[in-house]
Amino acid sequence: SLGEDSLTGNDVALVFRMEKLAGKLGHDLLVSEAVTTVLGDRLPVLDVGIHELQGFEKDRLRFFAAA
Repeated sequence: SLGEDSLTGNDVALVFRMEKLAGKLGHDLLVSEAVTTVLGDRLPVLDVGIHELQGFEKDRLRFFAAA
């Protein structure tokens, strides 16, 4: 390696899967329910439903798009 950081792990995989789902749903960005809980009303969101993501099948997660 030339000093570059590599990105690996479950969190990174989740972000890439969320990005793919966002494209399928026609949104630029999705956030998790946990993020909406932390941000509260500071980020208006649209509930886009509960979805399974590849590699995370045991976790049916609710996602939101920026409104």
